[in-house]
Amino acid sequence: MSINSRWLIIVLLGISCGSHRASTAKSAKHPSDTARSLPATPIDTNHSTQKALCRAFVFVSDLNNDHIPDTITLTSSTSDTVTFDAISISIARFGKQTFHASHSWTTVDDWFLDSNKNVIPTNKFFLARGKIQSVLLLFGELDGAGSRDDFSIVNIENNTAKMALNQNERHLYIEAPMSLGDLDGDGTLEFVYRQIFEYNGQPDTLNGKIGTYSPYFVYTVDSGCVLNKPLTVRYNQEHYIFAGFKYDEGIEVFYPNDKSKPRLWKQ
Repeated sequence: MSINSRWLIIVLLGISCGSHRASTAKSAKHPSDTARSLPATPIDTNHSTQKALCRAFVFVSDLNNDHIPDTITLTSSTSDTVTFDAISISIARFGKQTFHASHSWTTVDDWFLDSNKNVIPTNKFFLARGKIQSVLLLFGELDGAGSRDDFSIVNIENNTAKMALNQNERHLYIEAPMSLGDLDGDGTLEFVYRQIFEYNGQPDTLNGKIGTYSPYFVYTVDSGCVLNKPLTVRYNQEHYIFAGFKYDEGIEVFYPNDKSKPRLWKQ
């Protein structure tokens, strides 16, 4: 594949990541991330720590619409091939920024990839391009209770990458990311998510179920990346219902089995 192609993925193996305890490597989950492995360095069993070799995944793509390839590099402080805890974004001729996870990032939720088109065919992060920016979504592990260790949004605009949102710093609960796109046609991308909710277990006799009120939240991805309240109200009115900006177990919503628009049941 030539460097002029729209995207290019290079996997480098054998990058020294410093001293740390050995961990068991996992297999990559996506065909586009498969690469030939180089021989592993023998482990020194005489020490509790070792100078380990870990993987770096390098993705090449035009991130600032200047038709010059830029690079995204994922690295990990462990030899785990699924999770990573650092990302470096190099904009050709404009420098490099590196960001670190509070815990670690992992593969993108399968159902998010099923309903959203990734610019680069990988499951390690999600990349979208707008008229004036490129935006990266980085997913942390989601546990069985619906809690996610990390979730981050990197905005690439004006030839610079910036951590626009870190859920742990904002004390947010980004459990179910929904979409990333330009909702109002102004050229800036919006990120939509909601919290995971439960049905109340009532018998299905109404061609639907009763569940908790769990609104969609719309964040405009710019230098501030804050909740866009007017767009949040409009989005919920069009696709759900709007009964406030907070998840509320005291508000019951009827969810039809045919996936049509839910309606307020009891408030």
